[in-house]
Amino acid sequence: MERNERAQRLRDKAIALMERRGMWRGAFGAALAFTLFFSLYPHEAVDATFSEEVQTFDWLFHALCYATLSATWLLGRVKRPQGLPPRLDAALAFASLGCALELAQALLPFVARTCTLSDASANALGALLGALLVPLPGDDDKRGAG
Repeated sequence: MERNERAQRLRDKAIALMERRGMWRGAFGAALAFTLFFSLYPHEAVDATFSEEVQTFDWLFHALCYATLSATWLLGRVKRPQGLPPRLDAALAFASLGCALELAQALLPFVARTCTLSDASANALGALLGALLVPLPGDDDKRGAG
């Protein structure tokens, strides 16, 4: 019985944390600023700042940035009555942002970076994983009803 009570208290705290929308909106804003800055950071500066070993895992950084964007946006969002399901909405929005930033890297002369399909794919995969894996308030209710 005591174990169940502890589990319930932990669950209640987790739900309370997920429902702090203002905190998640702030985290989203920070993640978006970070992603935009480093996506448009000039190529020479990237080479000077990050070692080759770090750059080897570039795809992982892309995926983590876009997973963070999807997850924090979903946790901080205000419920909308119509439109796409929220997880699909987030995945599509941030996969599109990733593709747009990859194109911007190729088109903006001061950035001098390359637009690659592997980076765009990592962005899309991260956006999808972030949207699918983040627990949202009410998810347990839907699982229990089925």
